[in-house]
Amino acid sequence: MSSLTTTTVALAWGFFGALAVIVAAQLLSGGINVHGLLRVKRPGGLAGLSPARVQLFVATLAAAATWLAQALEARDSGRLPDVPTLWLQALGASQGVYLASKVSKFVPILDALRRIIR
Repeated sequence: MSSLTTTTVALAWGFFGALAVIVAAQLLSGGINVHGLLRVKRPGGLAGLSPARVQLFVATLAAAATWLAQALEARDSGRLPDVPTLWLQALGASQGVYLASKVSKFVPILDALRRIIR
């Protein structure tokens, strides 16, 4: 690998490492609010855990961890690994489940609006 490529890769890893440290520090200090991140939000406040949010969070973490492990294995090649199609499909399905849970909340509202318009 040329010295320019080595320098570029080192700068990229340094940037992402610094970014990870900043985000972690903000999460730990409360600068980034994650209160209720995985909970169902109701007009009166927070309720129990949201299965749709939990599965979306877990799927995203699994995909990110898998890709990061591949990137660490390929760090000497000077190339980032491709994102596997299976992971893209799994994340798309996970997003679909989450969005379907959101849309299902509006179905009664849409039915009421249709009745009003008629």
